[in-house]
Amino acid sequence: MFKILRSAFLASILAGMVGAQTSTSSISLQAKLTGVPDGTASLAVKFYDSLTGGSQVGSTITLSAVPVQGGIVSVPVSPVDASIFNGATRYMGIRVNGGAELSPRTLVTSVPYAMRATGLAGPLATFSGQAISFEFLDSVDPEVQIGGHWAIGTAFAPGNFGIVRYRGSADVSRSLVMTAAGNVGIGTASPQATLDCAGSVILRRGLDVKMIGGNYALEVNRDTGVTSVRVLTITGADVAEPFDLTKSDILPDPLPGMVVSIDPANAGKLVVCSTPYDKKVAGAISGAGGLSVGVVMGKDNADPLIAGDHPVAMSGRVYVLCDATLGAIRPGDRLTTSSTPGHAMKAIDPAQWDGAVIGKAMTELKEGKGLVLVLVNLQ
Repeated sequence: MFKILRSAFLASILAGMVGAQTSTSSISLQAKLTGVPDGTASLAVKFYDSLTGGSQVGSTITLSAVPVQGGIVSVPVSPVDASIFNGATRYMGIRVNGGAELSPRTLVTSVPYAMRATGLAGPLATFSGQAISFEFLDSVDPEVQIGGHWAIGTAFAPGNFGIVRYRGSADVSRSLVMTAAGNVGIGTASPQATLDCAGSVILRRGLDVKMIGGNYALEVNRDTGVTSVRVLTITGADVAEPFDLTKSDILPDPLPGMVVSIDPANAGKLVVCSTPYDKKVAGAISGAGGLSVGVVMGKDNADPLIAGDHPVAMSGRVYVLCDATLGAIRPGDRLTTSSTPGHAMKAIDPAQWDGAVIGKAMTELKEGKGLVLVLVNLQ
């Protein structure tokens, strides 16, 4: 099996353009051969005026002893008679080692070629193998200084591909490079990671992003870890912190929506509440009723006392398990802990609710047990 990876026509077809010059009369052919061992292969190349059938245009070009390495061949097809490329569509047909012509034929397309146009004081584009370099001898672009250069592919070691901007001397502060290992670098010719940015990098696509400093919508200082943003929109509904909860044989396992309190017997931990008007109340476990947590602070903190598997809402809106046995719950009612483990109830005793209120109800629960949307505000 034979598969063409790339075929680039470099012969000039601009004979009618004023001042145009022929750059070369060959086609650079890169292809992938399967089922062919490493070593050499012979290729026969023809050009046609039709994808199928049609007539051959020009002579057959035979390429002998073409090196094959890992199934890859890279060879110039030469000599090509430039006159056969007169503006009409052309297709390339290829035979490998004397076999039948491969199907389908390959459409030959043009690529930029070296030329000199009237009015420019020097070559606009020159070719060197697979690399392309551009030299601007006048200020043709507001961002290109007189005498500045652009280079594509030429500034890096073999195996790398890059676009580097020069301003007079070789300044690579604004560059993009991809190595053979698949690493992409911005501002560095030797990226050491999948994406390696050196210096200040600005990305613009709807939202301005700058790594350090400046008046941008989002700023991230990699040195201090400080992030600045004009407006931060969170899709969740509460602000939570992660906690470990103490388990007990007499208490249910912690679940989203349960009310929890500080565990005095275990530093930094919480426990499912089970006492009415508990002044150690800490909040409710986020995630009940399909309402996801908004912000989790202190996640993955190295301090063992600031860690845990349960996000506990300290502020915002969260669904809370409530017990209306001692009184129906209506929007605006203060809620406190109850004797039902993990459940809140309506706070009806002002003498006891100071310091024991978890927040205010935003929905009602007339009787029994169920979820109530609560605006958490520890009091």
